[in-house]
Amino acid sequence: MAAIDFISGASKPVVVKPPVVVTPPVVVTPPVVVTPPVVVTPPVVVTPPVIVTPIDTTPPTVSSYSPAVGALGIAVGSDIVLTFSEAIHIGAGTIAIHSGSASGTIVASYDAATSTNLTVSGNTLTINPTSDLASATHYFVTLASGSIKDLAGNNYAGTTAYDFTTFSPPVVADTTPPTVSLYSPVVGASGVAVGSDILLTFSEAIQKGTGVIVIHSDSPTGPVVASYDVATSTNLTVSGSTLTINPTVDLANGTHYFITLASGSIKDVAGNSYAGTTAYDFSTVPTPVVTPSDTTPPTVVAFSPAAAATGVSVSSDIIITFSESVQKGTGAIAIHSDSPTGTVVASSADPMTESISISGTTLTIHPTNNLAHNTHYFVTFGQGSINDLAGNHFDSTASYDFTTVSVPNAGTVHGMSDAGPALVGVGVLGILAWVIL
Repeated sequence: MAAIDFISGASKPVVVKPPVVVTPPVVVTPPVVVTPPVVVTPPVVVTPPVIVTPIDTTPPTVSSYSPAVGALGIAVGSDIVLTFSEAIHIGAGTIAIHSGSASGTIVASYDAATSTNLTVSGNTLTINPTSDLASATHYFVTLASGSIKDLAGNNYAGTTAYDFTTFSPPVVADTTPPTVSLYSPVVGASGVAVGSDILLTFSEAIQKGTGVIVIHSDSPTGPVVASYDVATSTNLTVSGSTLTINPTVDLANGTHYFITLASGSIKDVAGNSYAGTTAYDFSTVPTPVVTPSDTTPPTVVAFSPAAAATGVSVSSDIIITFSESVQKGTGAIAIHSDSPTGTVVASSADPMTESISISGTTLTIHPTNNLAHNTHYFVTFGQGSINDLAGNHFDSTASYDFTTVSVPNAGTVHGMSDAGPALVGVGVLGILAWVIL
């Protein structure tokens, strides 16, 4: 048992020894718990008065909220302040901010024991959200039981019913009509594919209005190629800020088109009307030039040596010029002696005897060895041996021939009296001359 010293104000132990006479007044503040039981044998005298302080078992409660419960129009940067019925300190558990409801999306969650977003001063808890809250949002603040305690260690019961709504900024009426920010094809474009869709991208989200969208040829008031009622046409689609015009049929080649949109045919989502246009134009790709199919076979316009020529050098290449560019085919080009079916002396089928080359319209045949003197030669073309670039075959039945130069005359031998030996000598010299050539 303790007594208060009214002079010093200090608490001092009281020793009770019978007999004790208690002289009133005795002040006892209930409840008084004495453990273990104390037996006092009267008479007991206690001087001066005894004041007994009861044990605190009452948990703290919230006496005021800021913002107030259910408050509206709260600034998004506000701190949240809870004032309790007595001095408090941080306990253990979570303090959270939800949107929509007490069990809605968690906007912020703070561990009571560690978070620096929570501060306590006397009987006040301040919650300072990490970032500003969103505008026009209904928030609920939940405190777990035991997240706050009084100084005697009694737990705050917690709450899920504290709510408020943040400030809604004033709605500014949209009075600005939409405009076109991008055309596809671009304005004045040329060479546009005839199957292209026409896209107009606006400055904001749009919706269909009323009126017509028309495709004209040649001018904004020219012939109507297509006309679409905005309210009903399936050729017009809107997605976000984009209007797509899908012509029913492909446009014509090489045509200048104008797209006209009536005022009010397109609106923004606030209902403001697009002013319309008559100045959007483009031109389609010209009609393709179709080259007729080439079915004409090549022909020879010149032979070298000339056809039926005589006295041709035995070392000459054979050059044939055609009426158009040619290419090598699959058949053989051969040189025969005496007739078109005579002995083959050279052939493109045998690279050892003949080579050929082609440049544009010119075919060159180069025999590997010189031809023989004084010989009638024929050049034949196997079926498909020469073709034009379209694949048409040169007529293989054409006949081309020439004759080589004769063996040079070596002359006679003079100074012999006997004609016989002289003639023999001439024959021998002739043979030698042929060998030399």
